[in-house]
Amino acid sequence: MTLARLRSGDEALALKAVRRVHGRYQADLARLRVFLRKPENVLLVACENGDPVGSLTAYMLRRPHRAQPQCLLYEIDVVQEHRREGVGTALVEALIGLAVQECAYEIWVLTECDEDPAPHALYTACGFRTTPSTDRLYTLALPISPHPVS
Repeated sequence: MTLARLRSGDEALALKAVRRVHGRYQADLARLRVFLRKPENVLLVACENGDPVGSLTAYMLRRPHRAQPQCLLYEIDVVQEHRREGVGTALVEALIGLAVQECAYEIWVLTECDEDPAPHALYTACGFRTTPSTDRLYTLALPISPHPVS
C-alpha cells in the first residue's frame, strides 16, 4: 500500500479516489484542481496496485488569535474490501505527521453518534480522546450558486 498527499497536478488520481472511495460521482477535474491548489486543503489517498482504497480529507484552519493552525479531519473512508487492514489507521497517522509538520496545535473530528463503533475505535486507537462537552452542532443549508467562486 502506498500513501500520498495529492497536490496540484494529481487531479486524475484525486477524481478516481473521490469517486471510488467516497462515492462522490459528481466530482469533476475543475473543482478538484481548485481544491488541490490551496495549501490548506489536504487530500490523502491510500492506493493498492495504483487503485485508491482509502482517502482522507482535512483542512488546516487558521485562527485570528493563534500563530499555529488547527486541523479538521473532515472525512475518511476505506473501500469495503480493504476495511480492517490498517488503511484508515495509516491515513490518520499520515495526517498526524502532516499536522505536526505544519505546527498545528490540535486535530479535531466530529463523528456521528450512531451504532457503528468502527470510527470511534479508529480515532481512539490513533490517540484521539472525546472531550466532555455540551457543544451542539448546528448546520444551515445554503442555496447553491450555479457559478461558484474559485
